[in-house]
Amino acid sequence: MRRRCSVVLAAALASTIAASAAMAQQGTLDLALFGQHPRKAVQEYLLVYGAGLGVADTADVGLVGDIDTTGSEREIFVRQQFRGIPVQPSGLQLHVEKATGEVTWARANWRAISPSISLVPSISADSAVAAVWQDVSCPRDEAEVSSGRLLLEFLAGSSEPHLTWEVYYLRRSSYGSPIEGRLYSVDAHTGAILQYGFTVQDGSSAVAGEDGDNSAAGLGVYPNPFNSTMAIRYRLDGPGTVAITVHNIAGQAVRHLARLDGAVGTYEVIWDGRDDRGHPVASGIYVVWLVTPSRAEAKRVTLLR
Repeated sequence: MRRRCSVVLAAALASTIAASAAMAQQGTLDLALFGQHPRKAVQEYLLVYGAGLGVADTADVGLVGDIDTTGSEREIFVRQQFRGIPVQPSGLQLHVEKATGEVTWARANWRAISPSISLVPSISADSAVAAVWQDVSCPRDEAEVSSGRLLLEFLAGSSEPHLTWEVYYLRRSSYGSPIEGRLYSVDAHTGAILQYGFTVQDGSSAVAGEDGDNSAAGLGVYPNPFNSTMAIRYRLDGPGTVAITVHNIAGQAVRHLARLDGAVGTYEVIWDGRDDRGHPVASGIYVVWLVTPSRAEAKRVTLLR
């Protein structure tokens, strides 16, 4: 049965986090290597300490991002992959001393996946797109539907992952501005729509800035702290697809803000402090993730109601 819910289900992830491995004051991360090759540095760390965090194979290390805080530590976030396919919800978080590389705290929500699982989709990405077109009640000249990545997704109530296609639906106004968006999970074996969440909703939009604007090298957020809306600005150095998500401090994805194809330039996305279902989120600390074809970045933000 189809479930209308956010792409990363909070209940499932909360139970996994509660059972996840955690440790404090364990080993050292090579910061010099991390500066040049973040994924390799994390893999070398996990070769020694991964067993205590439930990480059996360092090849499962996927995207790596970090937050260079104003304090003495930096926060490093790692996403899991399995044979090159991203796994969600899953991941690893490290707190590392800037001066020494000492890992002062770590927590993992790392999934065990059977080696026998089928990673060959039975339906094509085009078939997944067709399934979404059948679900939406919008003329084709007013919307765009496109396929994204293959994922291994753990849905609520399931101990085994589903192989799914990401499919993006975006409806635009007569002026070309995005007015509604959804991120679908389509079963890659049956073509069934398993769930979807909103990506563009109630004032969340992406606007290209002037190409010569250098004020947003990398990822910037303002104001921070904020109490109603916040601007997320980033620069795209080459054409490609950008994904922006907001996670809470437990690692749950609470809002999928945008998945857009852009040219070189500076862009801005507005977050209205709501989750994928349109509900206001609570005051607290959140992490904004930016993933481009060439990098992954994260910023910590504070919402004060």
